[in-house]
Order: sequence, then C-alpha cells, then structure tokens
Amino acid sequence: MENKKPHFGRVFVVSFLLYILYFGIIDTIDTSIDNKLFFLLISPAFLVLGILTYYAFYYDIAKYMLFFFIIIAMLYLSITLTLVVGVLIYFSFFYKSEKVRKIAKIGLFISGFFAIPLIASFFGYNSLYNYIAKTFSNMTLPSKYEKYVALSGNTVSYEGNTMKMLPEGENKLIEFAFVNQKNELIISDDEPLGYLSKYDTQGNRIDTLKIEKVDGIDNLFDGFYGDYLMDFKGKRYCSWAIDGNKSFQSMEQLSDYEKENIIDDDKMLKGKRMDLFSYKDENIPKEESQRREKIIPQYFKVESSGSNTSSGIGGGSISYRTTWEEGILFLSIEVNGKTFHLKKGMTMFDEENLLKSSTIYRTISGGTLEQYENYQVYTHPKWNYALFAYKNYRFSNVYRLFIIKNKKG
Repeated sequence: MENKKPHFGRVFVVSFLLYILYFGIIDTIDTSIDNKLFFLLISPAFLVLGILTYYAFYYDIAKYMLFFFIIIAMLYLSITLTLVVGVLIYFSFFYKSEKVRKIAKIGLFISGFFAIPLIASFFGYNSLYNYIAKTFSNMTLPSKYEKYVALSGNTVSYEGNTMKMLPEGENKLIEFAFVNQKNELIISDDEPLGYLSKYDTQGNRIDTLKIEKVDGIDNLFDGFYGDYLMDFKGKRYCSWAIDGNKSFQSMEQLSDYEKENIIDDDKMLKGKRMDLFSYKDENIPKEESQRREKIIPQYFKVESSGSNTSSGIGGGSISYRTTWEEGILFLSIEVNGKTFHLKKGMTMFDEENLLKSSTIYRTISGGTLEQYENYQVYTHPKWNYALFAYKNYRFSNVYRLFIIKNKKG
C-alpha cells in the first residue's frame, strides 16, 4: 500500500508541540550532571512519542522521526533550530525535486553531527562534549596566539622580556602594597607571621621586616596609618616603613602633629594606607573606558561550558539559571618599552564578553593604576619599574605581584 504524503503543516505543528513538551520538562528540573539518572528514566518517553508519530505520519518515516526527537530534545534552547530540523526532514523525504532532497539531507546530516555532543552533554557525559568543544577550539585557534606564554611561575619571559614575582622567587601571595612618602614600595605577604619588604625607586629590595610572635601569640597589627605600623591594643607603633627602624615605640612618643594626622580619639583611621590593588575604597575617582593602554585583551578560547539552577531567596518558586564558559584569555601587557603576550585560564558567566569589558583607570599615591578584569598595572613617575598584579578571581583579597623593570637604552 502506497503511503500518503503528510502535510507540511502537520510536520510543523508536531515539531512545535514536541519542542514545548520537552522544554516544559527540562525547565522544571535542575539540568546539572547530578540529574543524568532522571534523563535516563524519562528516555522511554521518546519511544512513546516515536510510536505516536508512526501513526500520525505513517510507518515509513518513524525511524527518521525518532532521530528528530533526539534533535529537538537537545536543541530545546532554540525553537528556531528545532523548526529548521523539522523542515529539513520534510524536504529530505517528501519533496519531489531530487536536488532539493539531497541538499536537505546534507543539512540534516550536519545538524545531527553537531547534536552529538549536545546529546552526550544532556545525558551527563559532559566530558565528551567538552572534549569535542576543546578539540574544535584548538583547531580554530589563530596561529598568532600559539606563541603566547602561560602566566605562571615566579618568572614570566617573552621574547627576551622578563617580569619577576615579588618577593623575588618566593611564590608568595601578596595581601597589601603601598607607596610611602619617599616613593618606596612596601609590600606584605599574606602570612600572619610573614615578611614586609621595601623596594627603592629602581625596584631593588632594600630591607625586610619579619612579623613575629609576641608573648606567645601572633602579632596582629592594625595596619599602616600614614607610614607607621600601628598596634592600638599594645599602644605602640613601628616607623620601619619610612626610616628603617624595626623597633616598636610607645604611641606616646608620636608628636602632636602625627597623632592628629594619623589617629583620632577613638583610634580610628584618618590616614590609613590603602592597598594599591584593593577594591575596598570606592571613593577614589575612576574612569571606565574601552581605551586600552597597558593591558590589551586579545582573544578568548572556549574549552568547556556548564550551567546550574538555584532557587530564589527562601527557597521560593523563582529559580535562576547560571551559565558559564571556561577557557583561556589571551592578552598583552605593554609597559616601559616591554611587551608580554600572555595566556591565563578565565571563566565567563551568563554570556558575558570579556573582550568588551571596560578598563578602569585610577590615580593612587601619585601613580596610575590600570585595571582590566583580574589584571592590574601600576606605574609611578618616580619609578624605573612597573607593577603587574593578577588575582585568581576579581574580588579576591590577595594577588600575585610582578615587577617589570624599564627597558634599558
């Protein structure tokens, strides 16, 4: 018995209804990898839909419609793509022109090829999807980015230019950095009993101060007020940052002028030193711009992606879907006559575009701070070097700090 030719309108309507059905199912659950068992349990539903299609559009296309169900299940985020696949199926098997049918079959094959990693992803095999995505990303990476060097280790070198981590070669996380009245750099590592280091205007370390225990307890200070390291509880201060004296003096020895300009009656800050690379003080004027001077983002290479869904405040019915893409950001640092082409792992959330992020410029302690995402460059007119800092994530309280000395000649 000759099969009847199904109407195009029926193909369109069934495609649309199946899209709405599957979208409704997915939208009510968390699509994280932890729910792959759920997807396996509901997979027989697609077989039922295939049987229904068998009776709706006749037996000779049931096998193709099963493939179609898988396609629409994977493309639930885009109704346009789903309907395109439905149209391709119609033209592949029912259009009279053999030429049109061949073109449609090629399009259907291409759609199925790209659906394979999506199918694997939705059934929990995210590693396969990410492997395919990374392979494709490697194949399409422009050749000029292959020479970029990873931002890792204590020393980063690119084409004869070198930046070194501070303190030199110690692989330390820095918690605080500021410029004293003599235009010297003071930095502190993130250890409670660590070191303070001082650098001159040429970028040479000229002194250190070790923070030790006092009376068997950690020596916890209140920070630098002006150029003085203050211990309000112990009523003492240390002037090492400005004059190299490592001993602690009684706070009563401060002059009236120093007391007035450093602390008030309640021992709260009037002139507390601010970290050069901190985001805590939003009162400092800043300029946001697409202008790139020293930090120049170049390219973002996507290697994997994911998403999760979380409930609203109080566990209400409102839910929020967070998506992300993990990959490698390629960027250039151009400062003091030196250029570094670097690469570093980064994550983009909710379809953001790192390459369009604004650059922020601030004037701090007589110098200029340029900030792009997790990366910052600080230059000072009295220095023969620049500082480059990067954080693992933007609002971290600690960072890696590198020194880039001026190019000689």
